[in-house]
Amino acid sequence: VRNRNFVHPLSIQGVAFEHTLFYESDFADELLSLLHEERNAVFIIAIIYILTVISLFYLNLNFERRYFQNLAEKDSMTGLLNRRGLEIEFKKPCRYQFEGIAVFDIDNFKKINDTYGHEKGDEVICFVADQMRAVLRDMDAVFRFGGEELFTKLNWRSLRGSWLDVRVWHDASQQNTL
Repeated sequence: VRNRNFVHPLSIQGVAFEHTLFYESDFADELLSLLHEERNAVFIIAIIYILTVISLFYLNLNFERRYFQNLAEKDSMTGLLNRRGLEIEFKKPCRYQFEGIAVFDIDNFKKINDTYGHEKGDEVICFVADQMRAVLRDMDAVFRFGGEELFTKLNWRSLRGSWLDVRVWHDASQQNTL
């Protein structure tokens, strides 16, 4: 709205005067005057705003990329890495002197599914996945390869350590029977 006139009775700290304050307002002129007088401050505010928006966009983009990458690499039921996660893990450079693989299959899994139902079968798979995560180290990786097949990539600094670890894992798997 251009050329708005404001007429207000003049009063200061509750004391009324017989005078009237008249002010003619032109929004465009006021804005231009503000921008001219405070152009440095307005420029700095605009730069801060633009940088903030770009930073938030970048953070959101990275968060979404990590979220969808994690979704694509992990099995939704067990949280273990899936086949895509396996491919990515084997493309990484070798960081340890010895690497090994182990494939696990849940014995009599079809019988479990047929007797107790698929829901209980899923619980068994999740239980086995949790047990494997509890026994394996951070440097190892566990994958759900499909159905009830699980796959591990094991890493060691020495060959002697590998035999000791395999024995510990074997003993742990024998103790947790269903």
